[in-house]
This record gives sequence, structure tokens and C-alpha cells, in this order.
Amino acid sequence: MDVYTTEEQQVEAIKKWWRDNGKAVVLGAVIGLGGLYGWRYYQAEQETSREQASEAYTKW
Repeated sequence: MDVYTTEEQQVEAIKKWWRDNGKAVVLGAVIGLGGLYGWRYYQAEQETSREQASEAYTKW
């Protein structure tokens, strides 16, 4: 890890890191949140399907 002597050097290092890695961080967040949303949607659809099957079965 680099040792910075001034606050300006730290700020520049952060800016450089963000320029180098910002797109990957944002893309990873979008993919992660999209996957989470998709999984929750899938689980809700499965639950709805099971409930409908249960209702249909009990009506007979």
C-alpha cells in the first residue's frame, strides 16, 4: 500500500482508482441488484404458482 504525504495525493489516488475501476464497480452493482431482483421475482412467482395449485386441489 502506498503512503501518501498529503491529502491531495490521497484524493488523486482515489480519483485514479475510481477512473480505473468505476465502470466495473457500477456494472457489478447493477448485475448484483438485477440478479437479486430476478431471484426474488422468481421466488414470488413460484409461491403464487404453488398457492394456485393448492387452491385448485382443495376445491376438488
